[in-house]
Amino acid sequence: MRRIRVLALLLLSGALVACGHAGRRETGTVEKITLWHYYKGEQKKSLDAALKQYNEGEGRKHGIEVDAVCSGSLFDLENDISAIMENHPVSGELPNIIMCYSGLANRLDKRGMLENLAPYFTGAELERFVDSYLSEGMLSGSRKDIKILPLAKSTEVLYLNETDWERFSEETGAELGKLSTMEGIAELSELYYRWTDEKTPEPNDGKAFFGRDDIPNFLYISGKQLGIDVLSAGEGDHAAINFPRQLAERLWQSYYIPYIKGYFASGARYHSDDIKTGNVLCYVSSSAGASYFPKRVILSDTERYPIQCRVLAAPKLAGGMDFAIQQGAGMAVLKGSKAEAAAAVEFLKWLSGGTQNIRFAVNAGYLPVEKTAASEAEILAAVPEIRLTDAIQVGLETVQDNELYTTPPVQNAGRIRKGVGRILSEQAEENRRLLSERLAAGQSMEAAEAGLTGEESFERWYNTVSEKLQGLAASED
Repeated sequence: MRRIRVLALLLLSGALVACGHAGRRETGTVEKITLWHYYKGEQKKSLDAALKQYNEGEGRKHGIEVDAVCSGSLFDLENDISAIMENHPVSGELPNIIMCYSGLANRLDKRGMLENLAPYFTGAELERFVDSYLSEGMLSGSRKDIKILPLAKSTEVLYLNETDWERFSEETGAELGKLSTMEGIAELSELYYRWTDEKTPEPNDGKAFFGRDDIPNFLYISGKQLGIDVLSAGEGDHAAINFPRQLAERLWQSYYIPYIKGYFASGARYHSDDIKTGNVLCYVSSSAGASYFPKRVILSDTERYPIQCRVLAAPKLAGGMDFAIQQGAGMAVLKGSKAEAAAAVEFLKWLSGGTQNIRFAVNAGYLPVEKTAASEAEILAAVPEIRLTDAIQVGLETVQDNELYTTPPVQNAGRIRKGVGRILSEQAEENRRLLSERLAAGQSMEAAEAGLTGEESFERWYNTVSEKLQGLAASED
């Protein structure tokens, strides 16, 4: 629950240094630390359990008490932090620690509002982190300047309704290995659409096979697999977007065409909902989202059946390089008093290391952040009783087998991400609607797709998307 007590002060311009105690409870022998996060469900339970353990153990020993406040969604949290930056009152006590990605951290750092965490760690302590996880928080690229500490990470995996897949595979000869590439998935999706279409007397009512929760991730990681940095930081950390024809042609074939033909799913923000209603057979999403995969398909009030989930590595572009998405917000410390900063880091050191990090991360569905917990064997050796989901196991393998990619800390990274998703989806949605109307009017698929899937259509789509992406980058300057 968010705090309903409203601060009656305006922050002074610049940073929190000058008002480090503003809105925070004064304490005697106990330094009280406030943490803002956006965890829900199992993730919040895991954080709450870790806080309880810390406050009753190490925290009590060191005179530190940590209070966690859920700010709602990531969007809500970032809005609250933006309000602080613009000197507006916000609800509750000002945080000492915030959960954030590099984009928000970069904005705060530009205003001098973040503690440099590097001086609080020895070289040996920093060395224990997985290199790419730690690098994400090094906004200036130096280990002497760390503004975000990793606590729990994730990547992307493929979730498959194995129960219905087996039926589909038995009747059509569909091969599981094709799920390893986007081109293979596009091929399977057309086969599945035709297979489900043939099971009803109604023409052109086949079902979608595949969905993807995060379209911006698809663009970014497809680029990296082709050796292209789609998003980069230009002068002054302003976003620069690169969308060359080479990448566009691959996305056109492996995403756009299957999408407008109905072979890929649209609509649901989270495609676990589509699995539940029987509208897709598989989808790519975060390895931290395994708990959302449904246990049954519900077709109607009277028709439902249990299903089994199988987790596989996320598909890549055929022939692409071995890159995978790195996700999961870290923790940043807002400037305050020396005592507050020291207490905040003391807690973060505890939560980011050893068996407590394994328990916290794994119970929340995430991957631990230390090198000594980078495999299933190492995790189980440290905490034998812990249960690893299939998604975590595949996630660990993905981290080992790939170079990890995370977006650079450009200005307004959140708005850039939303804009990229909107731009890639809007014309595809429009042409999908048009094709569906033509099919409903009795046209064949071949006739319905006329003017939507040919070379001229690609040129129009590419030019429109390129122009809008460049306009998006320019609008954020």
